[in-house]
Amino acid sequence: MKKWYVYISILAIPLLGGTAAQLLRVVIAFMLHDAGVDVFSITLLSSSFMLSRAVFSPVIGKVADRGVNRALIVMGGFAGMLVDAYLYTIVPFPWMFILRILDGIYGAMTWPTMQALVHFSAAPTHRAKTMSIYFMMGTVGLSVGYLIYSAISGNMLYAVILIVMIYFTAILFAYPLRNVKEKREIHVSGDRGGFHGSFYPLTFLFGMYISLGNEVLLFYLTLIVGFSKVDATLILSLASILALGGSLMLGHIADRHGFIRSLVVLSILTPLSAALIAVNYVYSVIVGIFLFFVVGRGFMPISRSFTAARGKKISTSLGIVNFSSNIGSVIAPLIGGAIIDSFASLSLGMFTAVGIFFLLIALSISTSIVVFTRKSGFSIATGA
Repeated sequence: MKKWYVYISILAIPLLGGTAAQLLRVVIAFMLHDAGVDVFSITLLSSSFMLSRAVFSPVIGKVADRGVNRALIVMGGFAGMLVDAYLYTIVPFPWMFILRILDGIYGAMTWPTMQALVHFSAAPTHRAKTMSIYFMMGTVGLSVGYLIYSAISGNMLYAVILIVMIYFTAILFAYPLRNVKEKREIHVSGDRGGFHGSFYPLTFLFGMYISLGNEVLLFYLTLIVGFSKVDATLILSLASILALGGSLMLGHIADRHGFIRSLVVLSILTPLSAALIAVNYVYSVIVGIFLFFVVGRGFMPISRSFTAARGKKISTSLGIVNFSSNIGSVIAPLIGGAIIDSFASLSLGMFTAVGIFFLLIALSISTSIVVFTRKSGFSIATGA
């Protein structure tokens, strides 16, 4: 069976989806802030999306595991996001919470399901790397979204037209995935044996940390570090693009040397990135943001590949892990937004108040990695 069109879809869908989602997110954030809405309320809007996605991810996963065609689920999710993109132009702020909740449901239909399709399409020896490439394309999409915002200077009408066209194109690319089937594989003893419960706190903490890379980091650069809106979006775009090599490296480490060794690398890079962001110095912050995206874009694919390889019901397992990660993404932006609103000018020594919040989560992640390694019985020497 020729699979070239499947791989094209796997590359195109996260690129298109990431571009549309990030463009919409940035336009809404700056539009509302310019209208006088505080940062906390904007992050609350984002958190409502993540909470809805978290709750529905396991539900959609169970539906997919019961035999509903996964490509149709993905296409339905994109169709819902397409309609919502238009509705943002006519719905006032308080009612946008309903749209974000609906977007969360559509996101639960789309992204965990796509992760399962990527797993089924990849060769067993290259699954973590393939998942990394899939997430890398999503990162490119996020960067393109920032660049488009800079190019159109935040024009809402142009943005919505582009978003609708992008989501429609994503639906077309999802259609070839309708023939991708779940692979019933024979696993040796110990394989696909699940994973220790300490994995969920780890994904929760990474969800917290990664979620700070959207509105919180955007307003951190503009309101605290002092960059303009255009410069801030350009910095985030370039940093995420440059971080792609590091993300692919972590996928390679996971495939060649085991998931646990890739976690050891992350346990070092995560607090380092947070410490650099926390320092009240422009160039340190820029380097820290680069490492932040290496960490965030690195953990997501290897954790999803690990989940798919060891979960007994793949879509359900991915849904539960996405639930854990997304709940973290609900909480952290709210705390970060409240800190920006209340303590934007506060510094403690060489560290900013918001930067200290980054650092606390990062140190918790490193501790959680140690706990997971010990509780799950994995060996750092073998990586498995």
